[in-house]
Amino acid sequence: FIAFIKYELNKKKTAQTGTLWIMDIDGGSPKQLTDSSLGYTTSPSWSPNSKSLVFDLEKPGKPSDPNIFTITIDGDNIVQHTFNESNDFNPHWSTDNYIYFSSDRGEAEFDFKIFRFKIQ
Repeated sequence: FIAFIKYELNKKKTAQTGTLWIMDIDGGSPKQLTDSSLGYTTSPSWSPNSKSLVFDLEKPGKPSDPNIFTITIDGDNIVQHTFNESNDFNPHWSTDNYIYFSSDRGEAEFDFKIFRFKIQ
């Protein structure tokens, strides 16, 4: 599978939305995993077993406060992993099941550091 973000305008055509999709390597069978009602999705990264994705998501009404989420490729079992009022973004799922991400938590705004947590 290939994971990608589909960008389009919202229904009012006033803002851009990003939704998470997967499709076969040949471009067939696209499947939407998130919808714009959840928020603005970016930066997908595959789990080591290719059964889940990690991504960041900015919920509606919370600009500049993205958090880190995971979802299984069947579109079920979406889990929010970070809850801070900070910019948690650009996650990467490593082969040893750690998720690394950038964040300005606990620091001045836009003073970014790399954080990690382990998925069991």
